[in-house]
Amino acid sequence: MKGPSNAYMGCALVVLMLMTTCGVCGWSMSRGLVQLKRFEETRPGTSVETVVHEATVLGFERRPADDLGPDDAGVSRLELVKRNYPPVGPWHVRVFHVDGGVTSVTTWIPD
Repeated sequence: MKGPSNAYMGCALVVLMLMTTCGVCGWSMSRGLVQLKRFEETRPGTSVETVVHEATVLGFERRPADDLGPDDAGVSRLELVKRNYPPVGPWHVRVFHVDGGVTSVTTWIPD
């Protein structure tokens, strides 16, 4: 009795590798989204350095060109961006702060 052909086994191996790669990438992206959304739970008063350090560990970079100085209420904005591979695109974390203490953190994923 003959087994499956080499062409069939090769195709099956390629399909298995593609499915594994897609699964790992999907799991990694889901995990990254959970970590991104955790920034929105940052408590007011947390030091800006703490948030920046946590974001840097997760692969975010500070974009000083997008930082905004204090508004009329004295609130400044700090912009952090993580670049992802296509088709996902960049993720943004905006840290609003006064005198080194966080007032709020928002996340933004452009369309």
